[in-house]
Amino acid sequence: MLRFRVVIQPLLLAVCALPGLAAAGAPGDSLRTDGRPIARIKDNVICCPREEVAFDGWASIDVGGEVAEWQWDLNEDGRVDTVCSTGELVIGAPRRSQTYCVTLRVRDNQGNVSDPDTATVYVMDIGPTVSMRADTTVKVGTRVAFRPGVHWVCGQPVRYEWDFNDDGKPEYHSATDGNTTREYYTPGRYVARFRVVDRYGREAGSTTVVNVLGWHGERAEAAVDSVASSSGEL
Repeated sequence: MLRFRVVIQPLLLAVCALPGLAAAGAPGDSLRTDGRPIARIKDNVICCPREEVAFDGWASIDVGGEVAEWQWDLNEDGRVDTVCSTGELVIGAPRRSQTYCVTLRVRDNQGNVSDPDTATVYVMDIGPTVSMRADTTVKVGTRVAFRPGVHWVCGQPVRYEWDFNDDGKPEYHSATDGNTTREYYTPGRYVARFRVVDRYGREAGSTTVVNVLGWHGERAEAAVDSVASSSGEL
């Protein structure tokens, strides 16, 4: 069983292939009669950069003997990079986002080596995304709750910021979430700008507008110079 969080998305994967060889790991393969084992990798892998992933070669078989050694080529150079005495290999995914091919050969207890089987490893590089509610119209003195939707696949967010004056100087900072409140005392149109940064430095953001009406419904253009705000966790 693969030990990592997989997010299924409609991705087009480049499938690994070895020229002149049929895939050895297909479920319908017949057993070999020449005494050589059959290498089988269970699944292709979709993961994030630097994430721990596990390759499952336990389905490899040998008729008349037993598999003694799993030989893994991790960089498509035709050479064995790692030899295991069990069918599972756990590694850290590469840092770059692209498609990689992993090749497995197995050797049985009589020294026979199989044809290769391959698996495709797709390393995603997806930054965070933000969803924001529609613009809001409130009356003077209303405390407005800000609850941005932050979605991430690769790279947990580590910094959340709100710039309520739209002056490039965030008033709210947090390492845990972007939820906060703010009370508006002066009529006007206020742009609230949100930004989130993940552990790899990738960022996303969005804006929302708060229209503040006076007691008689008027809206004046005014600077935000008398606003009370909750503070974030540093």
